Amino acid sequence: MSQQDDTSSLLSNKYHNKFISGEYQYKDDNEVYAREKFTFFNTGKVLSNHYLEAKITARLKTSEVMTTTVKYLLTYQFDPIFIEIQRRLGELNSLETYNYDSETRDLSYRFNNHASTVHFSNKIYFTTPSFASTCLMTNAKRVDPLQKTMYQIASSENIWEYKKPIQESTIFFEQQSLSKVQLDISGQTLEATHHKIYHSETERSSATFQDFFVSKHLNIPYKAQLSQTTFVYIESLNIHEDQFAKHLR
Repeated sequence: MSQQDDTSSLLSNKYHNKFISGEYQYKDDNEVYAREKFTFFNTGKVLSNHYLEAKITARLKTSEVMTTTVKYLLTYQFDPIFIEIQRRLGELNSLETYNYDSETRDLSYRFNNHASTVHFSNKIYFTTPSFASTCLMTNAKRVDPLQKTMYQIASSENIWEYKKPIQESTIFFEQQSLSKVQLDISGQTLEATHHKIYHSETERSSATFQDFFVSKHLNIPYKAQLSQTTFVYIESLNIHEDQFAKHLR
């Protein structure tokens, strides 16, 4: 299925093969403030596209509950095709969509009633609120284990109303060891690859980088430290397809 196929067809029930699913806990000061449930689908065929659905439920300091739903479609080479982000909080809601052509590097972006087109000079990847999508770009361009690897990313700061155009920036992944590290999470011992992620050398040297511990399953993170007090942990990871049916370690 080519990238030019109709997006609605790509997002249809052809994606019946659920091959990875799981759940994250988001913690700040050891208090759980959000959970994310995610599922990856594909058609089960050679050169199959990948499709992520995720739902993040967060309790705000006001005790209100915000839900964010992410749909993320990628080619078999993990180039982005389509992203939909829907947010709800009480009577507030917003809908954000990205239609991206990796060959021309043109993005059709829509936030509620605002529409725009953006052209990128470099190969680009996109951030979403889904933690499961954080390291998907490393499937398209592998992290060099011996030196830092650069990625061009685009992100949006629009949440309830359109405020700014899409912002492009650079991030670096730096693998910390050639050996796997052992994680003890929810009573299981898991093997992960340790990366530091940062935006600049200044950020790296000031120790404001983020620590990510990445699994071998589509490089889905097991754990991350996002700030001095904020952590995200995998709570469950289920491998459904035979080719992925291996122990988490």
